[in-house]
Amino acid sequence: MASAVKNYLSSILILLVVTSGSYAQELKNKPKPEAIALNNRASRLNAMHLPGSKQVDTALILLDSALKIDNHYAIAYSNMTSIYVERKNYPMAIRTMRKFEVVEPTNPELLFYLGIMLEKTGELKKSREKFIKAEALNKLRLNKMNVNDKHYEDTLINYAGDLIFLNRSAEAEKILTKILTKNPKQMAALALKGKTKEHLLNEFK
Repeated sequence: MASAVKNYLSSILILLVVTSGSYAQELKNKPKPEAIALNNRASRLNAMHLPGSKQVDTALILLDSALKIDNHYAIAYSNMTSIYVERKNYPMAIRTMRKFEVVEPTNPELLFYLGIMLEKTGELKKSREKFIKAEALNKLRLNKMNVNDKHYEDTLINYAGDLIFLNRSAEAEKILTKILTKNPKQMAALALKGKTKEHLLNEFK
């Protein structure tokens, strides 16, 4: 189950560009081709080598170059953050996410993940502020969605995650139980079911 939780939390990085405004923005304003090429090279290096390798150092340099070309490129921010998290370099992960936050200040997935990193580095007041903002944004997003929207369930699970990190686990449990009643194999919901903030932080290492 620990691996399932870690996979869920790590998947938030993917959700930054799949269910968020960032993805929609990229559809409207496609990233610059030079930035895409650099990001793709970095992704290949990261996929083929261990997190601490020189090749992944090179991947970080490539991603930094991509963001200098296009500082709105959500996937590059996500990939860079993922590398730093894999290396357990949380200060650099936070630094990267803060740069992204300037570009996407109302991205709830970003705020949620940033909240986790801040929590892990002891910045509890700042982390709570991020969780509160993420919860409000996801609630607003849900209110604008139809239950049949293809991203509704993902957003609802993210909302449950926000509630857990705000110590509102009882509310989250009701949401997760409802989701699992319809879809008993929903892995993200299973990973969060019955968990408190402390459980999730301990399992995400």
